[in-house]
Amino acid sequence: MKLLKNYKINGTITEDNSEYTINESNELKTISVAGITVQPGKKSFSHSHPDNDELYYIHSGSGTMTMGEKTFEISAGNVILCDGKEEHYISNTGNEELYLTMIYNNQSKNS
Repeated sequence: MKLLKNYKINGTITEDNSEYTINESNELKTISVAGITVQPGKKSFSHSHPDNDELYYIHSGSGTMTMGEKTFEISAGNVILCDGKEEHYISNTGNEELYLTMIYNNQSKNS
């Protein structure tokens, strides 16, 4: 099983629009991994998920992460721990694509 190619996630495109693309791998039983590309000046959708916390690793680009009432700067090399219960989204405030890996516990999807 090969999940990565040059740090890009191999999987199934589960969302693809003019703002962002999600390429997700559900090959593992309890963990899902997704590669997310957010276009310059765009943002991911705002969402929450009470049963799934997430870890984000920012590979390239820069922007902001909003979790609940807090917004903070993000850039390549950052690791973000996200409480899934809080509404959250990522905005690309830079001039290049923002690429990140998202890892989350998917046990609630398989119950």
